[in-house]
Amino acid sequence: MSFNNIYGHDKNKEYFKKIFESKKISHSYIFDGVEGIGKKLFAMNLIKTIMCKNEDFISCEICNSCKKINHMNHPDVMIIEPDGNSIKNNQVKEFQKFLSYKPNESKYKIVIINDSNKMTLSSQNTILKILEEPPEYGIIIFISNNSNNLLETIKSRSQIIKFKKLLNDEVQSFLISELKLSNDKAVSIALFSDGIINKAYQAYENSEFLEIRERIIDYSNQLIFNDKINAIKGIAYLNKEKDNILLIFDIMIGWIRDILIVQATSNYDIVLNKDKSELIKKNSYKLVDKNLVIVIEKINQTINDLDNNINYKLAIDNLILNIIE
Repeated sequence: MSFNNIYGHDKNKEYFKKIFESKKISHSYIFDGVEGIGKKLFAMNLIKTIMCKNEDFISCEICNSCKKINHMNHPDVMIIEPDGNSIKNNQVKEFQKFLSYKPNESKYKIVIINDSNKMTLSSQNTILKILEEPPEYGIIIFISNNSNNLLETIKSRSQIIKFKKLLNDEVQSFLISELKLSNDKAVSIALFSDGIINKAYQAYENSEFLEIRERIIDYSNQLIFNDKINAIKGIAYLNKEKDNILLIFDIMIGWIRDILIVQATSNYDIVLNKDKSELIKKNSYKLVDKNLVIVIEKINQTINDLDNNINYKLAIDNLILNIIE
């Protein structure tokens, strides 16, 4: 895959094309934007472009350098992922050692730090020392969902590249052209994705997505209308759907968000569930006195609890009972 196969992010492609042509590549970049919009994929294609023997902005995909990067075994490329919930100082010291040696096969050595917003303070301070005196051949790409978690001194020594959500048409085009979906299914999944292409891909991979969406929209209505009997019955379904729970929470939050948007603006152009506009309209009138923001906050808190390894059944039980209390 080359830049030709990346959907969206045209402004960033054009920026790096100019950088590439001018041969003024910086030692440090921060790719900042919400999770799942293609920052790591963009970074992988950027390093292929930099390393490619073809010396063209669109990587050739056939030289040894491109092949090795595609197979994740290029000796001059290092990718760091969080160890558990954080990126630790010993991981940073590993790439510090990696950068201390000159490139083996290329002009540059490149380190990608994925989820760099999860670096500990100690690891960030170690990186800062590298950025203060970077080797001439060294490039570091920080991939971040929240650059506010990075030290100001790291940000001041880096080029910050903002990544935005894709346009709905761009997600639809990806689903139809690359994944061969029907137009109707592509429209539904693209709206659900809210411009986050990884969310669209996950929905595509889930053959039960449309069925789950219908069921969870119905269940969300039972929750917000305090249908306690059916809400409690639905706990059994959620307990069985552990593998799909993040998808389920996304659908819940999207549905409640749509109601809030219509209540506040009456603008149906920006709702995610456009095919349910009439039901959203009815709910927005009936739920005018219901504090739906708190419901979203409780769902997000449950997501955080699950990330912190809270007992799954306990977290789900508490969420549903707290919503309908």
